[in-house]
Amino acid sequence: MVHWFGPRDFKSTVLKNELRPGGAYRIHMLGPDGDHWSQGVYREIVPPERLVMVGSWADAHGNPTRPETVLTLTFEEQGTKTKLRLHQTGFESVTARDAHNSGWSSSFDCLADYLATV
Repeated sequence: MVHWFGPRDFKSTVLKNELRPGGAYRIHMLGPDGDHWSQGVYREIVPPERLVMVGSWADAHGNPTRPETVLTLTFEEQGTKTKLRLHQTGFESVTARDAHNSGWSSSFDCLADYLATV
């Protein structure tokens, strides 16, 4: 994740990643505009098909700064490729939703760039 997670020009540090139902995650992203902290809990893990997590933006001390959202990732095998679907709900505004859409799109562009090198 440190190689691709976060929008382009962000550097991410995974501080905690307990990949199990009930396990916590916490990620620090340093961007051109400063620090961003994301944290939450894995709700459901169905290898290799589905990942559901609940999380929010937070401050440096772990105090949530935005309402929680629910993020669902599904993976579908398509020949030699995998189709990824991302669905995220619970945004406080259309502006927040659109900002996340932009951030995820950039992050997945970074993932494609990284995968091309490995």
